Amino acid sequence: MGKLAHGNVGIDVSSGEWEGPNTHTIGGSSGLNVVRTATYVVAASGAPTHVKAQADIVCGTDYAANYDNLAIQAAIDAAPTSSSVIQLVGNIFDITAPIVMNKNSMTLQGESQYGTVLSLANGVNDNVIEIPEGVLYAVVKHFRISGNKANQTGGNGIRSLGPGLFIERVIIGDCYQDSINLAGTVANPAPFRIRYVHCHISGRYNLYAGHYCDDSWINNSIFGQSVASNVYLASADIHLINNNIYSAGWNGAAEVGDNPNILVFNSMNYIIGNFINDAAANGIRGSGVDDLTISDNVFWNNSKAWVAGGMAEINIGTGAADSLRVLVTNNHFITTNCDYYVQMIESGGFSISGIISGNTMNGGATWGVSGIDLSGVANPSKVLVKDNVGVVYPSEVRTASGSLTAGNANAIFMAFHMPESQDGWTAKVTIDVTTGGGTVGAHGDVGIADDAAGTNRGTEFFDDLLLNNVQVNDSLVAGDGGTQTKWVFIQDSASATDGWIVGQILDANAGSLVGKYYIEYAGR
Repeated sequence: MGKLAHGNVGIDVSSGEWEGPNTHTIGGSSGLNVVRTATYVVAASGAPTHVKAQADIVCGTDYAANYDNLAIQAAIDAAPTSSSVIQLVGNIFDITAPIVMNKNSMTLQGESQYGTVLSLANGVNDNVIEIPEGVLYAVVKHFRISGNKANQTGGNGIRSLGPGLFIERVIIGDCYQDSINLAGTVANPAPFRIRYVHCHISGRYNLYAGHYCDDSWINNSIFGQSVASNVYLASADIHLINNNIYSAGWNGAAEVGDNPNILVFNSMNYIIGNFINDAAANGIRGSGVDDLTISDNVFWNNSKAWVAGGMAEINIGTGAADSLRVLVTNNHFITTNCDYYVQMIESGGFSISGIISGNTMNGGATWGVSGIDLSGVANPSKVLVKDNVGVVYPSEVRTASGSLTAGNANAIFMAFHMPESQDGWTAKVTIDVTTGGGTVGAHGDVGIADDAAGTNRGTEFFDDLLLNNVQVNDSLVAGDGGTQTKWVFIQDSASATDGWIVGQILDANAGSLVGKYYIEYAGR
């Protein structure tokens, strides 16, 4: 090939060597020189005249119009074998064949993810950008890919088999298959890094991370409106952190089918701090996972294609590993669609163990036990469920306390309602009077009532409790001094109008009363 000269720089395209200084003169006769940061500059055919004048290759001039990928590929092929920067300037580049980044440590960058567009032409049916196996440390940033899905029969936005790929500030939309399709091989594992990326309206997955992509990071990105799952993770040690992931199973009008937002396999993966919402099926579905951490995420109305008894915000199943260890902690579930917050199911002789702790659960997940389904786990005691706000598991005992309130005869001196969202058993009530009520004969009853005012209160716990003595009254435990049903009750916490434990002052005033009440309860 010959030389292409634009502005002040000549390039020998056949050798990739510079001819002339590594500067451009800007501003006519001003003589202002700036250090060049790109190896080659490729200008779109629609770029301003002064931009074209300083480019190394101009689309539509150096190469035929509507074949802009040839201009970009010429710059890539002419670049040194390592550490080159290909800068795209101007607006729209028409792509009629894949751009192959075939040099190590090469950067392909536009001016911004909004201003530079790689637009796939009709009927290309192929990828927009490809990184072959064994090509190291490619960098792709600062442009937008338009996949033109309606006029293709195949193709991804970015398809890479290269180790160390870094994608930053790229928008990828409307691709026939995947927005980003990544995989490695045994000989060439392909860890990657993705940040500040927006992928949407894919024909399959927005991010497909296949095998041999171990030790990868995805953060501060958006993945939405995929036909299948938004994010597919089949490798180990992947960190999915601080992303917005929404509307898996989107058919152009609604979320349909059995498509979770995140589909995860393999071991030692971390899903942390994401906003996961509006999937057709689960927020997260794991199969054959091991040492999976799901922490500090917000789950909002997944399971849009709701099927009674079968949908969960998090669904963990076995079938591809000897054992599964799962940590589900500090997540916030806000849902009206799903049957379960968390569901775990064993199959094929494999076993599950883990922790479900510290989560905040509110909404409509009422199937299973308090929205947590371990019925498919052979030994549910291997899954520790505790300290979840909004639900209390049957094996979990919690405590509550409050101060006694002084008052006259017939006043309420204590009232408690279990804060969880499902029915529960109350097993123990203790009244600790530290300062007597001040009137001889002041006593009270403690029992179950319809409301905090003591409506229809019974005396299941204490009858004629002395309130004028400084003492610790014996607590009444389930079964003490009578049948179990006398001291244990079912509290309907789903309603604020029943299931209260209320103490009422009787017969004489207890205006000086000081003390505490202590309650032990468990989930039903």
